[in-house]
Amino acid sequence: MTMTSKPWRIIPVVTAWTLTGALSAAEMGPPDGPPPITVTARSRYIGESELSHTDTKVSWVSGGIGTEVPFPIVGALNGSVGLSVDYFSADFKNFESFIPKTAAPIKHGYEVRFDPGLHYHYSDEWDFFGSVLWQADTADGASLGRSSMWGGAAGAAYQVSSNLNVGFGFAAATRLGYATGYAPFVGVEWRFAPKWHLSLTGDKTEYVSPVVRVSYQLNENWSLYTLGGYETRYIRLDRDSSIPDGTLRYRAGSFQVGAVYKASKWLTVTGFTGAQIGQDYKFQTSERGLAGKHKAGVAPTVGLRLNASF
Repeated sequence: MTMTSKPWRIIPVVTAWTLTGALSAAEMGPPDGPPPITVTARSRYIGESELSHTDTKVSWVSGGIGTEVPFPIVGALNGSVGLSVDYFSADFKNFESFIPKTAAPIKHGYEVRFDPGLHYHYSDEWDFFGSVLWQADTADGASLGRSSMWGGAAGAAYQVSSNLNVGFGFAAATRLGYATGYAPFVGVEWRFAPKWHLSLTGDKTEYVSPVVRVSYQLNENWSLYTLGGYETRYIRLDRDSSIPDGTLRYRAGSFQVGAVYKASKWLTVTGFTGAQIGQDYKFQTSERGLAGKHKAGVAPTVGLRLNASF
């Protein structure tokens, strides 16, 4: 396994599944009773954009559901299991302008993630955490085994004050058709004013990670936020597609503005709009040869998310 030349690009694969929960736990301290089970349903539309120097246009629709189940182990040591499934549809128009004499190699697919983890509340200031992640991002008909990616992360969270928590650690992950990546990471949760909150972490309920998020609490039920982040996906293609058993790497910066409504103690509803910027599409053959690579223009996005806890 070789060190990736740009290790920061691997951070989104794993840190969202460990750091956010640890920082939240450090902020809250020991819970009064077991943490709740959470269920998240989400959907997103990425509007049509044109790939540079081609007549190819592409848009995406996705939706899915995920859950997080925490459980006590012994004393201050707790475990959790996360599972999510997302279905997506990719609409490539005039794909032959992108790669000549080649039909669009992907139309539909799904992403499955499974992440068991551990969290240890050492003291009022310190928490330690670790997790592993299995993820498969695959087009319909592709091999699930060859779509699998693995990752892991471990680190610590420190409560600096009642308004500030920091986290740090180390992550590693495999990527389809690329070298294994390794990278340190940091995170911050900071309530810098009574109604203002800054977050620099990952979030498993978001499509993008890591993110810089600033939120403002309007009242007990409503809050507003804006975020910027980076999205990376590695999708295994169908063995019977026009690029048999190949891969699609998708990268983009993401900007969002949204509103969160707390409908009850157990349910929140989030709506957002924004844009994907700096989109990059790279198709590789099964032998890791380059089939085609182009950037795309800015694409509008809109989405909805429901979070329930029990």
